[in-house]
Amino acid sequence: MSLRVSLTRTFLVRCAGAATSLGYGLLLADVLTPAAMGEFTIAVSVAVIAATVSKFGLDAYLMRRAAGRPQRSAKISIRCLCAAGAAGTLAWVLCVWASPGVVAVTGISFSVLLLGIPFLAMSYVLSGLLKAGDLPAAAVFLESGAWQSLMCACAVLMSFSGNDSLLVVAICFAAGNALVLAGFLFAAWRLVFRGKCSAARIPSSLHTGLGEVAALAGASVGNVCMRWTDVLWLAWQLDPEEVAVYVVCTRLAGGIAVIDNAVNSVAAPRFARHFERGEARLLRRELLRACAISGLLGVSGAAALMLLAPLVLNLLGPPYSDAVGVLRLAAAAMAAQVALVPIGHLAQMSGRAADHLKAVAVALALQQTAFLLLIPEFGMVAALFGFALSRVFVFLLTLILLRRRTELGLLSP
Repeated sequence: MSLRVSLTRTFLVRCAGAATSLGYGLLLADVLTPAAMGEFTIAVSVAVIAATVSKFGLDAYLMRRAAGRPQRSAKISIRCLCAAGAAGTLAWVLCVWASPGVVAVTGISFSVLLLGIPFLAMSYVLSGLLKAGDLPAAAVFLESGAWQSLMCACAVLMSFSGNDSLLVVAICFAAGNALVLAGFLFAAWRLVFRGKCSAARIPSSLHTGLGEVAALAGASVGNVCMRWTDVLWLAWQLDPEEVAVYVVCTRLAGGIAVIDNAVNSVAAPRFARHFERGEARLLRRELLRACAISGLLGVSGAAALMLLAPLVLNLLGPPYSDAVGVLRLAAAAMAAQVALVPIGHLAQMSGRAADHLKAVAVALALQQTAFLLLIPEFGMVAALFGFALSRVFVFLLTLILLRRRTELGLLSP
């Protein structure tokens, strides 16, 4: 499948996933009481974060291992899925055990909601196999649209039946994730393991092991810390109202990152295949093309958001309506990040996750130091620059480290 066709399908599926995510939230908000909706939102957030940690970088690891020969990857796929499922189950047990004292019904609901953690973790890992098998649109739907679609159906049925039980929603969430995983496992078996995806001969010198998985997981956790700790620092230093303004602006700008998900779901397995075949020239071309496409779409998204900023924030009213400049700055920062994100995926797909981890560790240390020193003095502006420059620094430093690896020949003539 051509890059253009694959990218178009993946982008449309990602947009549909975003729409279903918004849709199920609005539908459930109409069905549940505000308190129950708040509990559900918190539980789902905990479940998604725990599942992201539980996958332990195995999605990228599996993608790299299976990119050249997806039909022969059954054994490693089963191992990765079992590892993610076990880690997700442990995370569920720990989350339930650590939950504060709540009323009996809420406790049951939280337990059932968080039971979706292992299924989510395994789904994230399975998406790596689907991407390796040249099925990026299916992988993106599995990650960001499948269970949300089932929750939309659940909310509609509850609305017609007049049922507003949080326990019913919780059961549907857990069961929906299990059904989605089972369905995509069946599809992966039919489409990937039975030889319907293109295969390529892979060199026997491919380096594998726990060290690479640990580097992938460490970089993933580091990136999560870089993205979310700014709010914690602001909450410590600023009024809740200012924190709310910052969160709304940066999360609106974060919508531009949908481009990264679409572009790199297609580009990342291509990186792995070119590297394993020793095709340095094609690898360089693929990297430049991915960065160019990501940058162009990122700038387009940022320009649209900057143009619509007054309208969007005025709908929310004060104090958000006075934060147009903050939203525009956040949009520009996100566009710069999106343009460079393919470099991180290249490091992961060429077996150099450790280099990316080093860059993330250095950038995270510098970011946290800057937050400590500058947020008390400059507040929201310091947080925005830390939000932007740290991620840009990560990818530039990763590129420098990769260029030192002469066997890659990444950007040399």
